[in-house]
Amino acid sequence: MLLVVAILIVLAALIIPLLGNLRFSGAGRNRTAQEIATAATLGAVRDAILGTPAQPGLWQDLGEQPGCFPKTVADLFRASTNLPAKFQSFNPVTRLGWHGPYLSSGTGRYAVNSANNFTSDYGADGDPAILDAWGRPMILQVPKVNGTNDILYARLVSAGPDGIIQTPVNKLAPSDLAPSDRGDDVILFLSVPDPQ
Repeated sequence: MLLVVAILIVLAALIIPLLGNLRFSGAGRNRTAQEIATAATLGAVRDAILGTPAQPGLWQDLGEQPGCFPKTVADLFRASTNLPAKFQSFNPVTRLGWHGPYLSSGTGRYAVNSANNFTSDYGADGDPAILDAWGRPMILQVPKVNGTNDILYARLVSAGPDGIIQTPVNKLAPSDLAPSDRGDDVILFLSVPDPQ
């Protein structure tokens, strides 16, 4: 499964520059090839986090414990130091623990760029990252409610063509995000449907 995802990401990286100016219709507006490829890559990253019927993801391997939800996309490539000791490595008896990497390799590196809202909340300089079709890292946003992560509304975000993350982390449900909140970001909620 991971090999297939890696191959799809590499193929997308090769094909997107060739298809970059094509436009596809969808949801009341035209969608570019970059948006479609980015949405597909976001789906592959979501599957690495949540798992699929054929392959468990990081979240399932950690027993779906709220305190173990990944903090950044880099957690798919290496066990987070924030995990409890019992989850730092995979236990074949309990079938729980970090059993990654969940993606075979990153397609780039994360770089903190506060001017474009790529903050240290989403990763550290040099962390492995999955790049969108515009060559920028995708981020994992987990909103906080009363200081606690609300994983129900966790989402993956691509900064879109302008390269600026406009989606505010303090907004929860898809219905809370007005089009002006989203800007040109490409967003994939992990657990709830997004009507937009």
